[in-house]
Amino acid sequence: MDDKKIAFLLCVNDEHYYTKCLRHISLLSVPKGYTIEVIEIRGAESMTEGYNKGMEKTDAKYKIYLHQDVMIIHHMMLYNMLDIFLNFPKVGMLGVVGCEHLNDQGLWWDSPNRFGKILEDKDYYVMSVLQEPTDHYQSVEAIDGLIMMTQYDLEWESSVFDDWHFYDISQCEQFKAHGYDIGIPQQGYPWVIHECGPIINMERYEEYRLKFLDWKKNGYSSSARSFFAN
Repeated sequence: MDDKKIAFLLCVNDEHYYTKCLRHISLLSVPKGYTIEVIEIRGAESMTEGYNKGMEKTDAKYKIYLHQDVMIIHHMMLYNMLDIFLNFPKVGMLGVVGCEHLNDQGLWWDSPNRFGKILEDKDYYVMSVLQEPTDHYQSVEAIDGLIMMTQYDLEWESSVFDDWHFYDISQCEQFKAHGYDIGIPQQGYPWVIHECGPIINMERYEEYRLKFLDWKKNGYSSSARSFFAN
């Protein structure tokens, strides 16, 4: 495990977005002594399968799971991430938007006490400004999967979430179950632009929302395991 390496992991199926995403990564300020690498994942059957494959390809302690259509616009983000991870070792994962307590429907954006900021391009720009953490970070139960920064590794639950939905919320639940904290940092202004567009397959989303609720009700999967928690 290389504790001076930061890996960006991306499932790639669109060259246009991927090229733009790489350009933004290349503009980030990298803390002295640290190196970065990009793990390109192609042909994944699901987000969880892709991220598991990507996790196996790198020895980086710090991993940033990133949608290919997310553009990082805060050039000092890596400094902010490391400041929290190094000073708060219990924090296992960080995101830019999320909720303190996930509602009974499994929908973070409909839950109370939402935190963070994000700029979205849905054919027009929308900036969502939620509550601002009053300290270095706000502890939350769930974050949106557009960007997920980790300093510990847990296997993604690919046996249940074998598509492109609820990979993020299920991973949050596993981190919490293993005793890690999940945080939304203070941002000041949005760290990323999500060029997500207006389309989402709600039929598939609903199918996996119900899967998630059943999975959570039954105590998660026994296949989840920690690799480098210690």
